[in-house]
Amino acid sequence: MAYSQTRFPLVAVAPDTLIGQRCEAKTGRYDAFKLDYLFWDSDVAKWIEGAFYYLEENFLPEVDAAVKELVEMIRRAQQQDGYLNTHYTVLYNAGHLIEAVLAHHHVYKNNHLMEPILEYVDLFCDTFGPGKDQIHGYPGHPEIELALLRLHERTGNARHFELAATEEYRGFGIDYFLPHGTDERGCYAETCRDLRSAFFSTDITVNLYVSSTLDFSVGQGKGKGKVEQDSMWPWVGDIKFKITSSIKSISLKLRIPGWASSHSVAQNPAVGQNTICLVRGPVVYCVEDVDNPWVRDHFKGTFVDPKVKLTEETMKDDKTGDEYIRLTLEDGARGLDLSEVSAAPSMDVDELEEQMKKSKEISTLHVVPYYFRAN
Repeated sequence: MAYSQTRFPLVAVAPDTLIGQRCEAKTGRYDAFKLDYLFWDSDVAKWIEGAFYYLEENFLPEVDAAVKELVEMIRRAQQQDGYLNTHYTVLYNAGHLIEAVLAHHHVYKNNHLMEPILEYVDLFCDTFGPGKDQIHGYPGHPEIELALLRLHERTGNARHFELAATEEYRGFGIDYFLPHGTDERGCYAETCRDLRSAFFSTDITVNLYVSSTLDFSVGQGKGKGKVEQDSMWPWVGDIKFKITSSIKSISLKLRIPGWASSHSVAQNPAVGQNTICLVRGPVVYCVEDVDNPWVRDHFKGTFVDPKVKLTEETMKDDKTGDEYIRLTLEDGARGLDLSEVSAAPSMDVDELEEQMKKSKEISTLHVVPYYFRAN
């Protein structure tokens, strides 16, 4: 299958690790096609696609029943003109639905999900494009053009290719800007990053440091073995491996991450603006109102000294039970009154220095992992 996902069925991730907890988290996204939730139809589509790839090699009745139920939900959510009536349908979400359809068609060998999605894409072809009576609209997030190219490969329909070419043009607006507060029409709590699974080969190569177990065998009767990884990554850097095997010689290759150092505060080189990025190992951190009740402007007027002292504290969420490490910046932040000054990153340096004299010291500023934002 073209562009199939790489799977590692021999690797079991421990459920009490960060990755294991996020995999087991119940988010409610399943109900997107019950028309109860916003934006989550893309996540449902991603899950369906992954489930189809899994079912191709490992049939489980409960997974099969779940995806069939979702397919029926999608069909019921479609209007007469082809529009899928979920609360928040965007071209990006539609792209993931197309990817799910292609996986469904490949595994189940029928058009039960393909039929409604082709009607959906026909509506897009009629609505969006360079024509006089069409909407000259482009997605702010890449996905649908990739999916349309794959759909064209499957159907041979020239309209799918033409729409993919049209939707190739996109933009976010202000560079690197995503909404972060109610006054900016929402909170965009997505990092848009994918996480690769641990990869093991004949020479056992570790790319992802997470508690897991690998049972492996070597061909031609050379023997079997087990590798156990004990890790509290990303909260603790110490990692232990236990190898049990009848094979006399095993090569364990460990990837050394580029982030393999303690947490730090540094200028963000990608943005080129007066901002900083706070990371601890591979985990990106962010500020949130609920952890800092003194804030009144969603941190727009908050300035941080890159050399600020940091302290760590292990926290446990009362609702989810998830554990994470919270960082606290002590005596290294100041707040400006935005009614008197613009806090834009492009503020004149002399003006900034003058206004900083009027700013108030912030004794403590709590930051949390970005993935845990808005939980």
